[in-house]
Amino acid sequence: MPESKNKVYVELYDAPLTKREDDRIGRVLNNGSATVDDLIADAIERGTDLNPVTLRAAYNLLKSAALNRALRAQRVEFGLGITYIESTGSFIGDAAKWDPAKNRLVAKLLPSKELREALKSVEVVVLGMAKIPNMINSVEDVVTGQVNICLTPGGMAHIHGSKIKIAGTSSETGLKLSNPATGDIRIPDTAIGINDPARVSFVVPADLPAIEYTLSIVTQYTGGGRELVQPRTVTLDYPLQVE
Repeated sequence: MPESKNKVYVELYDAPLTKREDDRIGRVLNNGSATVDDLIADAIERGTDLNPVTLRAAYNLLKSAALNRALRAQRVEFGLGITYIESTGSFIGDAAKWDPAKNRLVAKLLPSKELREALKSVEVVVLGMAKIPNMINSVEDVVTGQVNICLTPGGMAHIHGSKIKIAGTSSETGLKLSNPATGDIRIPDTAIGINDPARVSFVVPADLPAIEYTLSIVTQYTGGGRELVQPRTVTLDYPLQVE
């Protein structure tokens, strides 16, 4: 059961897509991340007769069973979500075959009823306008439909946020994907289709190595008619996996 003391903090940003000058969007402040080892440590702290090794083994067994059922096209409830698979891409003709070049299976994840109900008990504290007005709220991978999870090489991705338009005369401005193994990979301007204050769309490089990336936008945009003297870097809180 969730704890009654759970609390999240929300900062406000301009909502440039509406006509009201005082319209705002809220963004939950990221409070870190937790691994399976962290969850096991929490379980031990709360009190259990099971040791960490047993808990890890049980988790691995359940995860393997859930994976096998999902791969048989079953809707699988595991953890805080329900997983299912869908097919993407078009088929030509009644006797069309599966073509890996344009068809693929993608995993979808829905929040469980338990999670949806638990969210109603969370205390929300609105902190007011954020000190830094630029922010990336989400990145949607168009091919898979996943949000803040992955990027598909050669596919399209939509970045949503506030004051994220790439603008300015500095050579540093632009969109980049970063990983310690590759360094910064700059997305060419020709691959950016939409460049608006609330949305930036781009084509993911087809030859992007299959590792995890941090997505950032460097811009001098302010929305007030004047540009920042120094570029500002805005980074998505979540790593994006390329497979």
